This record gives sequence, C-alpha cells and structure tokens, in this order.
Amino acid sequence: MSVPQKHPKTFRKNGYTYNQVTRGTKGIIWEQITKEGLKIGYEIWKLKIQPAYGFEVNHYPEMEKKPSNNDFGKWAWTVGTIERAEDFLAMIESDTIGARRKKK
Repeated sequence: MSVPQKHPKTFRKNGYTYNQVTRGTKGIIWEQITKEGLKIGYEIWKLKIQPAYGFEVNHYPEMEKKPSNNDFGKWAWTVGTIERAEDFLAMIESDTIGARRKKK
C-alpha cells in the first residue's frame, strides 16, 4: 500500500488562496485569502483519502481528498476566527465532531 499524496501547503481555488495553518493527524485548518490579500476566514477539513484510480492513459495516485460544496457541514466547515477553527480541529482530532448529544 502506498502513502497517499498530501495536500500542498498552499493552493488557489475559485479566486482564493488557501494556506495551510495547522495540520493534525485527522484534519487541517486553512486560511482563506482574497486576491487583494484580505484574510476572510478559515476552512477546516477532516482528512479523507481518495483511492487511486485511472483509465487507459491517465492514472491518479491515492491522495487526500478536497471537499466539494456538498461536503461542507459534513466533513468540512468554514468559520470566521482562528480560535473557532482550532475548536473544530480539536473536535476532529478527538472524534467528537458530529457526535450525537444525549437528550436530557
């Protein structure tokens, strides 16, 4: 089994630059920056692996997956402050995010 290809520390998508702020064992915090250089928020992603796949000509290695728009609120979140982003990452790392609360 190969080691999955990791996300780059910086990438551009939809006109924004994303810089990796913190990487845990189960999640990543990204800062989202406009083309004017304004930091507008943070994204937190659980680490998910996309299996290797390919066709006759193109082959893609096993890699860390980027969330789609539909994944936000499930395994990716957007918040306004680094403190809130760190709270989300702590919940991901402790496997408590998405845990059901007991009814009183």
